[in-house]
Amino acid sequence: GMFFCEGSKRATLETLGVRDPDGDLESFNAGVVVLHLGRWRSLGLAQTFGRAMALHSQARLWRLGSNPPLVLLAQGGRFEAIDARWNCDGLGWKRPTDLEAACLEKGAFVWHWSGPRKPWLRDGLYPHLWWPHVRDARCL
Repeated sequence: GMFFCEGSKRATLETLGVRDPDGDLESFNAGVVVLHLGRWRSLGLAQTFGRAMALHSQARLWRLGSNPPLVLLAQGGRFEAIDARWNCDGLGWKRPTDLEAACLEKGAFVWHWSGPRKPWLRDGLYPHLWWPHVRDARCL
């Protein structure tokens, strides 16, 4: 699969509730996560997350950053998508034509400058979106 390492780790992933680690998992960008803490507790997800992290520290179970453990926990209808404007990411590397229209046309709730071209740098992208929110630029 895209996130998970192949081979002998299949049985380990299955103990975490991943039935088909090579199949298509529901996926998302976890840049912004809203948790229902009551449901989190009732499903025992803190323990599952802790177990996943411990297993991953012993043998690399996933690649591509910090999303995979949250993807594991969200399987089986345990997540709902939120408005994409809560994480308009990629502003530090995407060109305007690549950004989602909702972020630019309707405005974003969170502007996320992932990537190297931060808006306060000389070659930064979209500084016009960032500067109106800066109260004190002396620290930059």
